[in-house]
Amino acid sequence: MPTTPSSTAIEPVRLSPRERQKAETRSLILAAAEQLFAERGYALVSLDEVGELAGGYSKGAVYASFGTKADLLLAVLEHDFAGVSDALAAALQAARKPEDMVDALATWHGERLESGRAWSRMLPDLLATARYDEAARERLDGHLAFVENAITELLTEQEGRLGIKFEVRPPVAAALAIATFHGLAVRSLVNGQDPTELFTESMRGLLRPRPPRKRTTR
Repeated sequence: MPTTPSSTAIEPVRLSPRERQKAETRSLILAAAEQLFAERGYALVSLDEVGELAGGYSKGAVYASFGTKADLLLAVLEHDFAGVSDALAAALQAARKPEDMVDALATWHGERLESGRAWSRMLPDLLATARYDEAARERLDGHLAFVENAITELLTEQEGRLGIKFEVRPPVAAALAIATFHGLAVRSLVNGQDPTELFTESMRGLLRPRPPRKRTTR
């Protein structure tokens, strides 16, 4: 029996004034860190600068909100992917046939190019931190697994929606798509060229549907 809207409605979470202030402070610091890390890279940005840009907060306030500088970087990474995932899902959902998926991914890549370059600037520092910080390594590994799983689910969903099977299995295609995106972003950072065409052709190969099976006659 269907339930009424009133019986299924979820009550909004009510925060105390102190909790709202903490959430706002965290949001401002996160936005400031994302901007500074993207502009100058991770190593050249101090937590004092992040706090100042966020609204005049002290380094202590930044530590209180995120723990360590590495934790702040990982929080920026996770926050960034939440928006990326939504945009990617929307782009793929609009596709009516496999060719449309490649076009949608090309548009999405063009829009994400500068962000990809920004993360390429920070990647060496992130990897160096993860090498010596076990907690950071585990968190980064968990995030990468989450990203791969999210893209795998999107591709699997598209197979069902479009009634096709890709020649490359979704888990493999997801891993290769992520590697391609970051690899081309590094290349673009070095030579300044727009890699969208290369990314598009790579996705065209990864997302090629299997040809229909031919029926054999006896």
